[in-house]
Amino acid sequence: MAAYLTAAQLFTYVRPSIVADLVADDGATLTRIDLLTDTTLDAAIVAASGEIESALVAGNRYATTDLDGLTGNSAGLLQKTCAALVMVNLYDRGGFFAADEREKHYQYARVRLDRLRKGEDVFNLADQRAAGLPTTNGPTSTDYSEMNTIRTVCERRLYPERHLPIDRG
Repeated sequence: MAAYLTAAQLFTYVRPSIVADLVADDGATLTRIDLLTDTTLDAAIVAASGEIESALVAGNRYATTDLDGLTGNSAGLLQKTCAALVMVNLYDRGGFFAADEREKHYQYARVRLDRLRKGEDVFNLADQRAAGLPTTNGPTSTDYSEMNTIRTVCERRLYPERHLPIDRG
């Protein structure tokens, strides 16, 4: 399973200089090109994608294959959620960076993950939206009135009228 975010996409949501500060262990200055192949950043991205998949399993609404096919706004939401989780992982790794920034990313990601865990409709997928709509398969009042039942064949006084629920039209 591929990660839901690449390092290049992460830089859409977070400045590369911040990521470089969080990734560098020895205080070295990492360039954007260095970050694209950094194993620490890759590990944080994979861990964040794993957290999203964990929420998917708990919510039982989406499959990982559903998220692979996301496009447009839904893909952007997934990438932003993954980016927030990556930043939480990197802040946790550093341990000494701005706690308020970590908390901001954590709160954003937690809200999204909670919605996934609850099975709420987060992404714009037609199959999942339609899955929640109930259907009724039964006769309507018109079907009953057009049936040649024993009540219509015999005198009406022998058999009581049938009443359908109000919403069965």
